[in-house]
Amino acid sequence: MLPVYRIREGIENLNTNYDTFNSCIEIFRKNEGVLIFSEGLCVNEWHLRPLKKGTARLAFQAWDAAIPLKVLPAGINYSSFRKYGKKVVIHLGDFITAETFDTATTDGEKNVLFNKILKDRLQPLVYEIEPGDKKELNKKFGTTTKATKYMLALPALIGALLHMPIYWFAKGVVRLFLVIQIIMIR
Repeated sequence: MLPVYRIREGIENLNTNYDTFNSCIEIFRKNEGVLIFSEGLCVNEWHLRPLKKGTARLAFQAWDAAIPLKVLPAGINYSSFRKYGKKVVIHLGDFITAETFDTATTDGEKNVLFNKILKDRLQPLVYEIEPGDKKELNKKFGTTTKATKYMLALPALIGALLHMPIYWFAKGVVRLFLVIQIIMIR
């Protein structure tokens, strides 16, 4: 996981973004992939949100360095944001490559065009469901029968009981760490 900071998270953190971009470029040089959430903000809703410019900037930085980067749009759709037993549906789109863009345009124009193309390719991959529309949710993700729920209840309970001590321990350690950080800041 590589952090990306916005102005609202502190202007002093913005320089860290250069380190993140450089790390991504090194990963691309090795012909490896990076998962980027181009919306830049996680909101629990079934809609494609406006895209930020970071993905475009990173892609053009790679292409300017002669890295044959391919951007693969992917729609990741969850049946629920907070419930256990999620169904996840992933749709993949068509690659975006350097050949798609005119090199004579300005950086700003290229970024805007990149985001338009990315949005156009992501839109059909992302489910658009209004809050509370259970009919559409069931249509997209299907339903789980009561028999299946009952059949899975016992293994789920056993799993929860087995993992609960580990979860409580980890939660306690994190809380202790946060308390120590708050004390050190004061």
